Amino acid sequence: MNQVDEVFQHENIYTILRAIAELHRNLDAALKRKARTQLWPAGRNGMIEALTAIAWFFEKLEGFGAYANVLNEFGSALADLDRGSVHAIFVAKARKGGKGKPPDNTDVACARARVAIAVSCMMRAGRTKQNIANEIAMKHHGLRRITKSPTSDKPLSASIVSWYNEFNQGKGKNQEARDLYRIFQHRLAGVNRRGQLSPASLNDIAQQQLHLAAHFVPLTKAEALALENFVEVKRVPERPKGVGRRRGV
Repeated sequence: MNQVDEVFQHENIYTILRAIAELHRNLDAALKRKARTQLWPAGRNGMIEALTAIAWFFEKLEGFGAYANVLNEFGSALADLDRGSVHAIFVAKARKGGKGKPPDNTDVACARARVAIAVSCMMRAGRTKQNIANEIAMKHHGLRRITKSPTSDKPLSASIVSWYNEFNQGKGKNQEARDLYRIFQHRLAGVNRRGQLSPASLNDIAQQQLHLAAHFVPLTKAEALALENFVEVKRVPERPKGVGRRRGV
């Protein structure tokens, strides 16, 4: 019998249900607060409240105190940032050579990957890369926030073309962003082979990706699950050379 089974055996079921209902209310309030304050550091408060809510949930269940302690510690470390103190878990790993700008955060890298996905979708609909980049730059000025130098004179359209080329060639420096682009292309190609995507549908997907890019959304729950499954498939060992398939297999 595992730990979860033991909890449900010994805990009063009504206590557990009340704890779940309270967790739902608190998480809902915390995430709504985060949605209202996307910009940091104000957006941190919603994340701290969410961690606290989950910690309280575990505190109400016998045998899960260690889980609550870890979550409370992480929440306190986040709160320390508002006090001007940086906990050890947030100290960045030293880079080789220690020179140059640090790499982009994952949310920024994934936002660029989403823009590249949008360009790819529109190109599949028959448009040219430069024409697409010009249109995106004209309609989505906010994407300048994810450029390396938001105040630079470099045209946003040039950055968009650069992001597409980088991810399309598998050269993105952020692993999660590269995987996001790769899994999306893999799934898109599969659907397209079945002839299920019209130019209008491809444009809708592109607009959705641009919306997520503008809101710095690294991974949705569905994408994270698809990415996890895709990576597992890619890691299946290849058949050794010289070993053929048996007939009927």
